[in-house]
Amino acid sequence: MCFSLDWLKAILIWAIIIVAIIGILQLVIPYVIRRLGVAMGEGWAVIVGALRIVLWAVITIVVVIVCFELITCLISLPAAFHR
Repeated sequence: MCFSLDWLKAILIWAIIIVAIIGILQLVIPYVIRRLGVAMGEGWAVIVGALRIVLWAVITIVVVIVCFELITCLISLPAAFHR
């Protein structure tokens, strides 16, 4: 079944993991770029900003996919009750 407690638990665990990875990447990316020996100028700030945009774009795409999967599951749910 789509909306079982185990499924909800797994989704919540994955959400926590994704948020933690985002936080770590936002801390690590500027630190690594500074450690490369290159001064953080305007160009590097643009690169870090672009990486953050790509990261959030991937996350929103995953959220849209999950939402459509939930809608599909919800639409197919009444058919399961008629069996």
